[in-house]
Amino acid sequence: MAELGRATGAKAEDAEFFAADITLSGEARGEKITCYTIMTNDSIEYTLDSGSNWLPVKGAAFTAATPTEFVIYVNGTDTLNFRCPDVGGCTLTMFQVIN
Repeated sequence: MAELGRATGAKAEDAEFFAADITLSGEARGEKITCYTIMTNDSIEYTLDSGSNWLPVKGAAFTAATPTEFVIYVNGTDTLNFRCPDVGGCTLTMFQVIN
């Protein structure tokens, strides 16, 4: 497994977690990307197309200060990034993306 990105600290509402989108090298199709997070009680959205469309990671906010794992499937042309859509943003104790 390789780390693709790591973020911590306060993130403003709708600010992308990573300055550059995460991309996969090669022609991976249906690649499983695993994300681990510990954060405030807020929601996360992700994009696979450099921010043109945003999708919720889950239907409710994450539980504050509780380690959580979730999976996103991507392919070789996707450009992955995350944001907090909640007013006031969120604070990430830890956010790690691996494959």
